[in-house]
Amino acid sequence: METNGEIYIYPRKIMVWHEIVNETVNNESVSITYCPLTGSVIGYKGNIGEHTDTTYGTSGDLLNSNLVMYDRASQSYIPQFLELP
Repeated sequence: METNGEIYIYPRKIMVWHEIVNETVNNESVSITYCPLTGSVIGYKGNIGEHTDTTYGTSGDLLNSNLVMYDRASQSYIPQFLELP
């Protein structure tokens, strides 16, 4: 991840084990997700709607062989990405 000229690197070994990193960068909450099965990496901003510090956890579930995370604030399940028809 790069922001304001600073680069943040998360080791693959850590990402494989944890799958999600919740971080504060420049006073903004961000989450970096990694699915070991598909190798996909996606970053999310943590300020969504009324939630100002949204963080994600790993649900342990899969959808189309990809990570399903949950929003800790609303307890809702969110697929890392959706396959569009």
